[in-house]
Amino acid sequence: MNVEYNIGRVCVSRAGHDKGEIFMIIGLQNENYLLISDGKRRKIDKPKKKKARHVICQKEYFPEIAQKISAGCITDSDISKALKTCEDPRQTTKED
Repeated sequence: MNVEYNIGRVCVSRAGHDKGEIFMIIGLQNENYLLISDGKRRKIDKPKKKKARHVICQKEYFPEIAQKISAGCITDSDISKALKTCEDPRQTTKED
């Protein structure tokens, strides 16, 4: 499965001490590492460096956030507000 890691895409950590937490991709270091932030614990000025295989990309994508990141005028509150609109993966229940 070929996954696109875009700046502005919402992802969920699937490994590490932050497992299950929701983040936004704010940078691509190389093909193996992403820079992620949630605007609260992980601020934009000190994002989390995470292996790409340790996150699950979600369908939510915020192109306006990606534009702000490329313009350099993004704030932590922009990211946290956008993430609040996303469905929390920890609250979903599996129904078979």
